This record gives sequence, C-alpha cells and structure tokens, in this order.
Amino acid sequence: MESNTTNGKCGFSQAPWLRLFMLTAGIVALDRITKASVSGSMLPGQTKSVIGEFFKLTFVHNPGGAFGTRFGGNLFYIIAALIAATVLVVWLLRKWHLTFGLAGISLMLGGAAGNLWDRATIGVVIDFIDFGIGSTRWPTFNVADSAITVGIFLLILQEFFLGKEKPCDVAVESGCDNNAGTQGE
Repeated sequence: MESNTTNGKCGFSQAPWLRLFMLTAGIVALDRITKASVSGSMLPGQTKSVIGEFFKLTFVHNPGGAFGTRFGGNLFYIIAALIAATVLVVWLLRKWHLTFGLAGISLMLGGAAGNLWDRATIGVVIDFIDFGIGSTRWPTFNVADSAITVGIFLLILQEFFLGKEKPCDVAVESGCDNNAGTQGE
C-alpha cells in the first residue's frame, strides 16, 4: 500500500483537493443561483413571507460588511476579501487539517468568492435571508454569509480537536499514514 506521507509529515492524495474545490465551487454556484433568483423576481427593498413573520425573503443591497458594518467603501471590502482568501489558502497549505476543517476552509473560500463576485460586478452584496420576530430581526444575509459562518465554526471545532491529539493520530479520513508523525522521534 502506498503511503501518503511527505518527509515524515501528514499529507493526502489529490482526491481531497478535488472535493475541496468542488465544495468551494458548489457554494459559489448556490450563492449565484439564489442571488440571481431573488434579484430576478424581486425589487430592492421588497419582502416576501416564507414562514409568517419569522422567515422572509427581503432583497437588500448591502454596501457594507457583515452585520451591516461600514469600515470603508467597496474597494476596502474587496481588498479585505482577497487578503482573507490568501490567508486561508496559505493556512490550508501550511497546516494539517481534519476533514471538517478542510470543509470549513472550502466553505469560507466559497462564501468569500460569492460575495466578492457581487462587489466586483455590482459594487454591493445581495442579501435576502431575513429571520426574526416582529421588529427584532437578525441582519439580512445570504448563502455566502452562511457558508462563511459554518466554515468558521468548523475551524474552531477543529482547533479544539487538534489541541487534544497529535494530527496523525486522527488523520485517518484524509489518508495520513498514522505512523508518519512519529518517524524520526
């Protein structure tokens, strides 16, 4: 059986890279499809009830960042997204990750790409998912925002698991040779 190790460190075959790319591309596609559907069937500011007052679709152009923050203009958010994506890719390549940590990075990259697409093409992000009760509402968001949030949660979860065990002791899912982490010790 061929080992998936490089210089005694955990590594993995091309199959996980393909799955990571497909998950990232899938998030971008789902984000684009949902945003196109909303912008093609609703006017900005329009609301449609899905589940009473609790869950609505509200078409919003968001010129700011997460939770309606405004740290700068569109260029600021484009640069911030490109820097964040670069950091994620570097972290992906330099650090060992559990399978769900890899999924988290893919979700975050897909979400960042989806929102970056909006900023680069129309100068704002399309948000439409609207939850709340009466006038107490969560800030309107989209599929890309959801992917980023779930990705962050998965990376935090990964750090709790990695803090307790050696990476190669838990790396079975990514194809790591469990003896690789102890070579040369």
